[in-house]
Amino acid sequence: KGWRIITLFPQRNEIHVRVLRPGDTVLRVNGQSVERPEAFMNVWESLRKADELVLEIERNGEPSTLRYKITK
Repeated sequence: KGWRIITLFPQRNEIHVRVLRPGDTVLRVNGQSVERPEAFMNVWESLRKADELVLEIERNGEPSTLRYKITK
């Protein structure tokens, strides 16, 4: 179905992720499915040229969409 967030940067105290939480499931990134590892890598590579990051997630059984502008 997607990638369930278990933990975020447990060894990196200087990194603060305020939006994604443990337990969230990332379903799609910029409209692309990320069900399989190779699909995730394709999405990751496509972010180099993207102007926006759109995460479709599920949190506590509810769908949600998060949007972020990418500045270069």
